[in-house]
Amino acid sequence: MRKSDNRFFTLIELLVVIAIIAVLAGMLLPALSSARERGKSVTCLSDFKQLGLACQLYSNDNGDYLLPTELKFADSAAGNSAKHFGLYAGLEDRYLAPYLGVHPYATYGSIGVASNGKIYRTPMLCPSLQFKNVTINGYIMTYQLKAKEISSGSAVLIARKVVKIGSLKYPSDLFHISEGNSNCLMVDWDTVYTPDLNKACGSIDFRHRGSANLLFADAHAESRVRSNVPCKEHQGNDSYYSSFWATGKAQDLKYRF
Repeated sequence: MRKSDNRFFTLIELLVVIAIIAVLAGMLLPALSSARERGKSVTCLSDFKQLGLACQLYSNDNGDYLLPTELKFADSAAGNSAKHFGLYAGLEDRYLAPYLGVHPYATYGSIGVASNGKIYRTPMLCPSLQFKNVTINGYIMTYQLKAKEISSGSAVLIARKVVKIGSLKYPSDLFHISEGNSNCLMVDWDTVYTPDLNKACGSIDFRHRGSANLLFADAHAESRVRSNVPCKEHQGNDSYYSSFWATGKAQDLKYRF
């Protein structure tokens, strides 16, 4: 009879195969992780473009006015309320709700815990935003369009912060909305990296492998790395007068960075 040709792996051969598989996995997993994050960034950028379209519709229906960061309403009282924030999603007749739909809890692109203890996620949520057991606002708007302030215990309208798109010299340069990662709703030229809670301003979250998606006043969206966002840390006080932040008279002292 012929002897069987069946042959089993030796222990050494098996260990070599396992080692090769481990090396290949180590080479492939970072590439897969990078591709997955790029996919999340593309999805997020697509949401920003949809957000830009909604902002355009808002401007068309409201006399060419740019969506404000915060506005005084009849229900305004002393203090801050998310209901007055430009990306508030809870009232069907306010801001972008007629175009993006209503969500009963908070602002678009947020994740948090409702009063009943359940975790909620609002529309336009960035897939890279991580839940932290507290309410997180995934979008953050420019402080330069905050058109409400508290004076002598009452809410007051800041007329110069209510801006028509047609009044802007460089609408494609003017920053409007970016990505946040805290309970803050606004960001300013001097808080891009470091939050200033006295101004209720947070920082931009560069969560897509060192970049963040941004929406501009002309409704176009793009991705930028930290070094391409004008701010106090890079240009000092000149950044306030850049076309990235400036509205009104500040546009007269314009820097294109």
